[in-house]
Amino acid sequence: GFGYWSHDISGFEAGTTPDLYKRWTQFGLLSSHSRYHGSSEYKVPWLYGDEAVAVTRFFTKLKLRLMPYIQAQSVYTSKNGIPMLRAMVLEFSEDEATHGLDRQYMFGENFLVAPIFNEFGKVSFYVPNTKGKWTDHLSQKTYSGGRWYSEQYDYFHLPLLVRPDSIIVEGFTDSQAVYDYTESPTIHIYELTDQAESLIYDEHGKKAATIRAVNKQNTMEIEIYGIEQAKVIVHGEKKREAMIVSGVNEI
Repeated sequence: GFGYWSHDISGFEAGTTPDLYKRWTQFGLLSSHSRYHGSSEYKVPWLYGDEAVAVTRFFTKLKLRLMPYIQAQSVYTSKNGIPMLRAMVLEFSEDEATHGLDRQYMFGENFLVAPIFNEFGKVSFYVPNTKGKWTDHLSQKTYSGGRWYSEQYDYFHLPLLVRPDSIIVEGFTDSQAVYDYTESPTIHIYELTDQAESLIYDEHGKKAATIRAVNKQNTMEIEIYGIEQAKVIVHGEKKREAMIVSGVNEI
């Protein structure tokens, strides 16, 4: 199948409504490649209102901060052939409730995305049955697995859930796609029930850093290699924050 996937945000042939433009922008910027590409009408955001500009800016900056994660998932795709945008059944084949899902997807291994397909901002989505809770990366709201949820979102939010036992690395900048992903990143550790690992690659696909986290009774051991300084945020029942400089740290 296709390892990488892009689409013409807001559609190629005809125009669109401001609502669809903003919702499609959310979806399009949470894809492996993002582009505004049209035939009969321009697709620049300012033609769809000031809020469309703000929504485009918000999700563009989010994607740029997530480039360390996106680049790592891209390298995995190139090596293994598993697409970056995955049908839920591909990632959770043992959970039969995922077999018919076609309105949500996994963006890489760790993010669940549920695009919104109506002008009311309402969406229903299924959270796979896994050990530990899923966490919305934008709102920090948590969700138990094996259940359906129905919620309503404004244009600056949609379900963007992080799988438990995940390490999500955000870069220090939101102004460019290619930068040093190992320079002062923010490392998010989500709902660590056991252990997790995250790799950072440079723009050429060469491994540049490794992050590991392991639960040990009442402490969490974090190993960071290839990064001089990072901010670590632990999400879960005991949310903690610490500054980590290479080596092994307990917090």
